[in-house]
Amino acid sequence: MRDTVWFRMLGVGAVASVAALTIALAVTGRLGLYINPESSWFAVSMAVLVLVGVVLSFLLPLGATEDHGHDHGDEPAHAAVHRIRRSSADSDQSPATHPNPVHISESETDAGAPHPSHGDHDHGDEPAHDHDQHAPRSPRRLAGTVATAAGGVIVLGVVAVAAGVVTTLQGPRVTSVQSDATAAVSSAGSRFIFETTQSLQEVDAAQVTVTPAASFSVDTSGRSVGIRFTDPLWDETTYTIRIDGLAGVGGGPTSTIEESFTTPKLHAFVLQRSEGGDKIYRVDLVGDATPVIEADHIEDFRSTAGHLVVSTLEDGASHLVVTRADGSHPQELTLPGTGIVTNLQSAERGNTIGYTYTDADLSASGGRESLLFTGSTADPTAKPADIAVSGADPRVEDWRFVPGTDSILMLTFDGALSLVSPSGGAPVELGNAIGIDDLAGTTAFIERVDGPAVVDLTTADEKPLPPTPADLGQTGSVTALADGSTLRALTPFDGMTPLATTITRVDADGAATPVAEVAPTDALLQTCVSPSGRYAALVVAPDIVTDTYDGYLLPLPTKLETRIHTLDGTQVVALRGFDISWCRKAPAL
Repeated sequence: MRDTVWFRMLGVGAVASVAALTIALAVTGRLGLYINPESSWFAVSMAVLVLVGVVLSFLLPLGATEDHGHDHGDEPAHAAVHRIRRSSADSDQSPATHPNPVHISESETDAGAPHPSHGDHDHGDEPAHDHDQHAPRSPRRLAGTVATAAGGVIVLGVVAVAAGVVTTLQGPRVTSVQSDATAAVSSAGSRFIFETTQSLQEVDAAQVTVTPAASFSVDTSGRSVGIRFTDPLWDETTYTIRIDGLAGVGGGPTSTIEESFTTPKLHAFVLQRSEGGDKIYRVDLVGDATPVIEADHIEDFRSTAGHLVVSTLEDGASHLVVTRADGSHPQELTLPGTGIVTNLQSAERGNTIGYTYTDADLSASGGRESLLFTGSTADPTAKPADIAVSGADPRVEDWRFVPGTDSILMLTFDGALSLVSPSGGAPVELGNAIGIDDLAGTTAFIERVDGPAVVDLTTADEKPLPPTPADLGQTGSVTALADGSTLRALTPFDGMTPLATTITRVDADGAATPVAEVAPTDALLQTCVSPSGRYAALVVAPDIVTDTYDGYLLPLPTKLETRIHTLDGTQVVALRGFDISWCRKAPAL
């Protein structure tokens, strides 16, 4: 009996385990990682049938009489006597405590029956023998075990083959997708990854359609295909990605896959100064604001993908403090010494920041003045790196990180414009300039003595900035857009009196479209663009004539507001404060 149960368990155990695993994978949603999700119903159905068969197999009789394995010939009563004697050895045990109560019941029944055919047959003192221990293994029992195991394996094999055939006939299908919609609206380079049922042939960008249109690149690896967006996406917008002609490396039918996702609200950070203390707020485009950092004196701040870098002033010396985006876990960055930090900026991607530094004890006899350093929010205790150009004035007037590269565009006190690499490569001299307006990728908008110019930083080719009609006014600031157009502050004059300033979008051909207007009584301090290029942020000092300035190292009017406009001319919200995190640097008068 024990051997029968053991071999039955051996036969059905593996089959039941695999069937149960199949069902468990389906319940947890991971079966699609191994077979085509559209075939999951078939695999689960077969697994259920296998488990039902396993249960039914235990309801069948074990064949104790036929498979007894001991032949007494024509003496049937002889077996009964032996059963009685085996049981009588345990006669002091009650049916309730015997390890096999069924066997006891059987023996007790046989004990009261006559055995006329037994004759004078006597086992004497012959020790009782156990048929279960000495009987040879029944061929029928062994064959049944093998048949059960083989049947289960065949069923599971049929399931696997059928699922594979269905998968191949249908072409690649999506099993899962990965994306970070929050990061997609705030930073460039976000990815949307499809995991499929088959290893894929290389996917070409021509096979991919993104609606609404957005620039992207495609990469294929194994069973996955990734869509990397070149620029940040619009907020609160539903995007659909469609890939046609998707094929497995083994050939077979192609398929079309399509997925949609919706981007969240756009958030930003602004700085508010006040006599009672300065605060950085997290804001949305409705006007809701949540304070995240507070200090007695905040000069400036920048945001990276996951951190805020805050420049504070205490006892006449600057401190740089790194926090998480919610203001938690503050850590102080190591500075070159005790001194003043200005022109704080952060790279478009990663954890790199930069600033100009001046020693607090600078004097005519010596000291470091306005030198450029870089550091990392990932390692606040690391020594900052000195960025210098040999043979030129090391003092930096203005500078920018070049998006998508490790280069820095630097304008020194002597008017030399250079493209330098922190890794130590030879600098590229780009002539003289009086200012850096903005960068869009590797295109720089520069102020030359003879007027604004556009410089390709990869080739050093240069051309004049396309002019606008004279009646629109004189060009002030120039802010770059990703599509090659610009936002320009244009101010007409009535004699010597400035009129209202218009923020105008100007395309590559010089066609102008107004976006916003600033009254002549207000001062426009800065224009910035949201990461996706959907909005323009105007830092404005209302009624500038009646306002006063604060006493900070970067002095600004005490009443500042940030006005958000869509590029089609609609004002979205006006926020109290300045230094919105969309800007690459702090405002300047």
